Amino acid sequence: MYDKLMIRKELVKNITDLRTDPISLFALARQKESPLYVFNRAEPIGVLLSWEDFETLMERFEDVSDLNELELARKTSSELIFWEKTKKDINV
Repeated sequence: MYDKLMIRKELVKNITDLRTDPISLFALARQKESPLYVFNRAEPIGVLLSWEDFETLMERFEDVSDLNELELARKTSSELIFWEKTKKDINV
């Protein structure tokens, strides 16, 4: 699967880079606003993200998870109450 990805060379690091100077790799990921791809002997072994990128990814994952739960609720419940209508009904 990874052989079909187009990865910019400056975003590829090896395990020695990670072992030698991990702080600079996190700084580079933050600067590039992109994940870094860590390889060991031409095999991908991990992806390094800045904390900000990780938080953004987790927020997006949570949003998608919430949307999936809502869609499941819409499909399985005959008595959903929508928030906008409920707010009007209770004068919020």
